[in-house]
Amino acid sequence: MSSINPSTDPKKSRLGRGLGSLLGENIAPTTSPIATTLTNPAPHQKIEVAVLPKSPEAPAQVHIDLLYANPNQPRREFNTEKLSELSASIKVHGIIQPILVMPDRMGKYQIVAGERRWRAARMAGLNQVPVVAKEQDEQKSLELAIIENIQRHDLNPLEEAKAYQQLIKKFNFTQNDVADRVGKERATVANILRVLTLELEIQELLSAGKITLGHAKVLLGVENKIIQRKLARKIINDNLSVRALEKLVAKGADLENEANEAPKKEDIHTKAICENLQKSLGTKVDIDYNSGKGQINISFYTDEQLSEIVRKISRL
Repeated sequence: MSSINPSTDPKKSRLGRGLGSLLGENIAPTTSPIATTLTNPAPHQKIEVAVLPKSPEAPAQVHIDLLYANPNQPRREFNTEKLSELSASIKVHGIIQPILVMPDRMGKYQIVAGERRWRAARMAGLNQVPVVAKEQDEQKSLELAIIENIQRHDLNPLEEAKAYQQLIKKFNFTQNDVADRVGKERATVANILRVLTLELEIQELLSAGKITLGHAKVLLGVENKIIQRKLARKIINDNLSVRALEKLVAKGADLENEANEAPKKEDIHTKAICENLQKSLGTKVDIDYNSGKGQINISFYTDEQLSEIVRKISRL
């Protein structure tokens, strides 16, 4: 397989200007490269593998099994319904924008940008996908993955905050550095990062889309963690808007008194059961108990996690 020339452009680009400016080139329409055949580790299975063109920006058709997800991918949740819609579109029109990949030493390709297209292509039954391969270091790979998702509005606020935190912790970035890379104001980056200080229960609600970033910002202004959690549940139960939540928080004293009330014995017992279930199942569990009746809500965030929960419940 031919080698890929690393990018020689020493200039730091503002990622907010688009992937094209990041790569320092225009992505050409997909073309059919010369192909060779490699033997797959699976018995008797052969895979057509593209020999990448000499021009580094020209897309190549590569067998889909040679691509794998970026472990630093900031996006953790993929909406199944939207993925199915994209898969249906790909069946008809193919993949219009090539997947950006980084070749590894084993002859495979780590996805830098385009994991959703890759997943949808697998669902559609494609054997080959168009890719543009570029040598990238870990920092640039993470930056590109973040900015692609941000530009497509694919990250939920919690994923975006964790992605910024990755840049800060792994590469010693300041908030200004992050803001410069993603093309946002420093204050915006700082506000997104603040959601990581919320209670874990509230973070999960934000990640699942049950509360909005606007709700989260209001809750961040509430110092009492008990009140924070009560308000988060009230947002869902009463379908509160951000404005309604702000009015509720403005009451202040009433909420403080409510939070300081001694818990009932049944609440203590229910909480203990809830905590045991969460430890056993490895996910968030809510118990809505009222005089001997109620319901148990078990949260899951991927199909794999759902299967694991079902397996664990069957063993209880």
